[in-house]
Amino acid sequence: MAEWRPAVEREARARLGLADADAFLTRLDQLSFDILEPLGHVYGAVTDPEKLATELVLDALDAAARRAVPLRLLDRRREIDPAWFQRSRMIGYVCYADRFAGSLAGVRQHLDYLAELGVTYLHLMPLLWPREGENDGGYAVADYAAVDPRIGTMADLQALAGDLHERGMALCIDLVLNHTAREHEWARRALAGKPGYREMYLIYPDRTEPDRYERTLPEVFPDTAPGSFTEVPGLGWVWTSFHEYQWDLNYANPAVFRAMLGTMLALANRGIDVLRLDAAPFLWKRMGTDCQNQPEAHRIVQAFRALTRLAAPGLALKAEAIVGPEMLVQYLGGHERFRPECDLAYDNELMVMLWSSLAARDVRLAEAALSRRRPAPALASWVTYVRCHDDIGWAVSDADAGAAGLDGRSHRRFLSDFYAGRFPGAMPASPAWPRRCAASRRHWKPRIRTGSPRAFGGSSRCTPSPSPSAASRSYTWVTNLPYATTPGGRGTQRAGMTTGGCTGPRWTGPRRPGAATSSPWKAGCSPRSEGWPTPGARCWPCARAGSPRSCRPRTAACWPTAGSTRAAPRSCHSPTSATSPRRQTPGSSPGPAYTIPCTCIPPPASWPSAPAGSSCRPGASPGLPAPEPPGKRIPGRIGRN
Repeated sequence: MAEWRPAVEREARARLGLADADAFLTRLDQLSFDILEPLGHVYGAVTDPEKLATELVLDALDAAARRAVPLRLLDRRREIDPAWFQRSRMIGYVCYADRFAGSLAGVRQHLDYLAELGVTYLHLMPLLWPREGENDGGYAVADYAAVDPRIGTMADLQALAGDLHERGMALCIDLVLNHTAREHEWARRALAGKPGYREMYLIYPDRTEPDRYERTLPEVFPDTAPGSFTEVPGLGWVWTSFHEYQWDLNYANPAVFRAMLGTMLALANRGIDVLRLDAAPFLWKRMGTDCQNQPEAHRIVQAFRALTRLAAPGLALKAEAIVGPEMLVQYLGGHERFRPECDLAYDNELMVMLWSSLAARDVRLAEAALSRRRPAPALASWVTYVRCHDDIGWAVSDADAGAAGLDGRSHRRFLSDFYAGRFPGAMPASPAWPRRCAASRRHWKPRIRTGSPRAFGGSSRCTPSPSPSAASRSYTWVTNLPYATTPGGRGTQRAGMTTGGCTGPRWTGPRRPGAATSSPWKAGCSPRSEGWPTPGARCWPCARAGSPRSCRPRTAACWPTAGSTRAAPRSCHSPTSATSPRRQTPGSSPGPAYTIPCTCIPPPASWPSAPAGSSCRPGASPGLPAPEPPGKRIPGRIGRN
C-alpha cells in the first residue's frame, strides 16, 4: 500500500476536505488488505494488482466526493452502528413497484401504509431498465444507469430513497452481476466489433470449449433454455447460463470488475442502502466444475464489499446465493478464516426446512440441519423469510438428511412432488403456474444433470389459475399427513409406522387393487392416498390423526354410505390393546397394529364411501371412545376440525 497511498492521500485531501478525507483514509488503512488480497488472487496473473487497486480506490474516492451530505451523515451513523441491519426492528417488505403502487412516485405516496405495518426495509424488485419483451422478470438489464421508464426515472428512485431515510427506512434493489441483456451497450459494441468489448463477455469461436464445459455444467432452465451457450451470428458462442438473451460477463477481465464497481457506487449515491447481488455464485467459470461457488467468485464479492465500504460505508450487500447449506455461510464471510463478504444473505436453508417440516409434519430434519450448520459471522446476518419471488431449490444435504434418518435424494424428490401436487395427499398445484408465466425464473422439473428437484416455480408477476376448483383445493393440503422418506427410498410415517410391505423407490399415486400397472407398490396399497384407501379398497387402521397404520386393507369398510345422513367420523385413534384404546399423537411410539376398526378424519366427498351393510358406526369405532366434541383440536392436526 505504501506505493499508492501518497497519490490517494493527496487526492483525498484536495476533494473531500479535512474531516471527510481523514475518515476516508482511515477506512483505507482498515480495508487495504481486503482490497489488495482478493484483487491479487483473481487478477494477479493478468495485471499489476497494486496498479489496479490504485485505480479502483481512486474510483471510490471520486464516488465519495460526489456523495450527498445527507448520505455522508447516514454513513457516519452506520459506521458507529455497523450492525444497523441486525436490529430487531428491521422488518422487510418486498414488492414490485408497479404492482404495489403503479410507479416509484406511487410508492412514495404509500409510505404511511408501510410505516403502519412496521416496515423499516423496503425491497423493490428489479427496476433497472430491462430489455423489451421477455426479460426474465426484469433480470435481463439493458441499462444499469436508468430505471425502467414504465415506473419512473432515476430521479424518482433517488427521491424515494430520501423519503424513506427521513422515516428511518432502508431501500434495497436488485443488481444483476452475472450477466447483462444482449441489448446492453457492451453487447451491442461487441457485436459491432469495437475493441475491448468482446472481452467483456465469455465468447468462443466454436463448440470446442463449450462442449468441454457442458460435460459438468447443470442446466438452469432445461425445458425452456437448454444448454449454457448460444450461437450468435458474426460473434461466436456466447455463454448464457440462464436465457439466450442474458450474456454472462467475463469477470476474468479486470475491466468488467471496474465497470460493475462503478455501477454499484453510482446506485449507492442515489441513496440505495442495500444491493441484492443476483446470481452471485455464477461469477467465475472453471473447467471441470459446475461453475458455481468458485473461490474467485467469493474473492470478487469480497473486493466489491471492501471498495464500496470505502466510498459508502452505509451501503450493505445482500447475497442471492441459493446454494447448498454447507456453502451458504461462506457468502457471509464464513470461510476457514473470516473474510468480510456480504453483510446479508437469504436464509435459504431455514426457508427450505420450514416447507419440509410442513410437508412431512416432522421437525427432526430441520432440527438436525439447523443445529449442524456453521453460524453466521457476528458482523453479518441472515435474512429470514418464508417465500420470495423465486423458486425453492430443495437444499437438503445428504448429510443432514442422514442425521434425521432420511435419504436425501428421496426426500428432495418427495418435497418436489408434494408441492407440485404429484404426491398423493399433497396440495394440488395449479397447472397454470408453470405454463402461464412467460417470465418464469424457475421451473417445476428437476435439473436434468443433477436430479435436484425444484418447486414453486415462477415469478411473482405470474397469475395463478382462476379456476374455482383449483382455488378450493388449495385449502386442503395443510390437513393431510404425507409420507416422509427413509434411506433406501421407502415411504413410511415418521412416528415409526411400518409400511406393511409397500415398498418402492418412488411415489406413484393410488392404485386400484389388481389394476394393471408398473407401480412398485403392492396391489391395494398406496404410498399416501390422502391417508385412505383407493377406490375399491378397504379401510386402513389408523396410527395417528389422519395417517395410515399400515398397507394392509381392512376386512370391513368404515365410511358411511355415500349420501348417508349419518355423521362422518371425526377423530383417529390407535389402540394399544384390543380393549384398551390410546390416542396416538405425532412423535409418540405407536401401539401394535390391531386389526380393529378406527375412527378417522372425515373425508371430502371425493373420497371412497362404504358399501351398503358396513359394520362401521358413524362417528365412532367399535371399542373406541367417542369422537372429539365440535371445535376441539386434535393433537397434531393443522387447520379446522
